[in-house]
Amino acid sequence: MFCFRDILRTAGLAVPQTDEALLKIWHREQERAHAAYGNPPRPLPPRLVPTASQAASPRT
Repeated sequence: MFCFRDILRTAGLAVPQTDEALLKIWHREQERAHAAYGNPPRPLPPRLVPTASQAASPRT
């Protein structure tokens, strides 16, 4: 059985360290799914979680 952190990791997304951040990301992904499959579809809100490579790259 996968937990949401495992799913994010498998999808190549950064994995949040805190439960609070994880919950915010979970809610946003639910909003994205509802927007995508709504009738009529709505514009997708942006993701709150970066890809794993974006999170690993140093910020300048």
